[in-house]
Amino acid sequence: MNTRRFLDGLAEPNILTMDELAKIRRRLTPEQLNGAPDSVARELIRRGRLTRYQAVQIFQGVGDSLIFGEYLVLDKIGEGGMGRVYKASHRRMKRIVALKVLPANATNSPLLVDRFYKEVELAARLSHPNIVTAYDAGEARGLHYLVMEYIDGCTLSEHIKAHGPLPVDQAMNCILQAARGLDYAHSEGIIHRDVKPSNLMVNQRGIIKILDLGLARIEHSLAVPLPAGNAELTSSGQVLGTVDYMAPEQSYDSRSADNRSDIYSLGCTLYRLLAGQPPFAGETLMQKLLAHREQPIPWLREKRPDVPPGLDLFYQRMVAKLPEHRPRSMREVVFCMESMLAGASEAESTITHISALTPNQEELDSFLQRLAGGSSIGIGGASYSDTPLPGRSGTIRSGSGSVSRMRRKRSQFASAWLIVGAIALVAMLGVGSWLAGRPQGGAEKANTSIKSSEPPAKKAKPPDAPRARRAHTKWLSDEPGSQ
Repeated sequence: MNTRRFLDGLAEPNILTMDELAKIRRRLTPEQLNGAPDSVARELIRRGRLTRYQAVQIFQGVGDSLIFGEYLVLDKIGEGGMGRVYKASHRRMKRIVALKVLPANATNSPLLVDRFYKEVELAARLSHPNIVTAYDAGEARGLHYLVMEYIDGCTLSEHIKAHGPLPVDQAMNCILQAARGLDYAHSEGIIHRDVKPSNLMVNQRGIIKILDLGLARIEHSLAVPLPAGNAELTSSGQVLGTVDYMAPEQSYDSRSADNRSDIYSLGCTLYRLLAGQPPFAGETLMQKLLAHREQPIPWLREKRPDVPPGLDLFYQRMVAKLPEHRPRSMREVVFCMESMLAGASEAESTITHISALTPNQEELDSFLQRLAGGSSIGIGGASYSDTPLPGRSGTIRSGSGSVSRMRRKRSQFASAWLIVGAIALVAMLGVGSWLAGRPQGGAEKANTSIKSSEPPAKKAKPPDAPRARRAHTKWLSDEPGSQ
């Protein structure tokens, strides 16, 4: 291809205006127009008027593939069994978007196409800071595409490959953000079914964005056969999920996957972020499936001794083999992660509405007590104490290593009243004994005077017993406060 034809190719997708192309042609000599377009392409790329991907497509004579309706493709972001993802720009609004083009085999089934647009309609209604927004959908040259929010960042899988496992606090923050987005999606009746590091993107500000949420169900039906050795499991043309992060019950039937299946996958993702590898290994897909079902759950602290014991216990519950042993909802995951992260800043977390999180309140209370208990599990310079949790309506002091102020004041108050009561009881017993042995009023003084001034006299006859008892009783009744 010479420069003349290359410039003509730029006109078809309207990358350059006709005026711009005319100016370029006037500056070039006939020899340059008939020569190789390399120098012209490099200059346009340097000036930001052309991308390398666009230059290659035009040089190959397929410039029309850069146009999808009102969107102009700028670059290819990725490619997989679900189709290709491009970075594109809306030609009028100049908004940068991510454009996902579904496989061509999707057009062979009107039922699947109709289902795809219904799922797109559902995904477009989702609006959450931790979920990639779906803007638009359409068809161009027989290909169906979805227009999504463009994220200037990378997936967590790419980040781990480039930089290794994450610090503990960063991994917890990523999981918390993902859990918030998934909790919102679950409340809208959408189960992701394929939560994994490569479906979690982090932008330049550290915000996690969940990819493909709302399309997982339909994309499983549109999947094309995958190359041998791929980590995806395919059965009858249906992708059930990624084996390294798939819940055991999901491998039996993807339709049985529910919110607890997403919790399991998020727990496996937490392990990958901290350990740098999936929790279960195997050379084949079947070996990995059996490992998820049968092998003991690995402890995080075996790979990362700096992981707090409470976080390790929480991860163990997230990836429990049976769904009923996991947190009942993603809301509980959010609550527990927030509580642990709050301990790093010595913030107080209030336990409210726990009964809505799980029907087994005692089990949750015991778990949360283990979560905050045991040895000091400091994060970021603070620590969780090994004191037990209070009741459902109390509060946790997360970080200072002490029980809540309210509980401490109640304990001190009760102890003080117990001591006062004991002292009062001892005093009453002592006074009673002393009063029982005290002579009648004035007798002691009179006897002392007689002994000092007079010789011993004949002992006086004591009063009769009934009279003495009546006098003593009257004396007691005259004491203040006696009734």
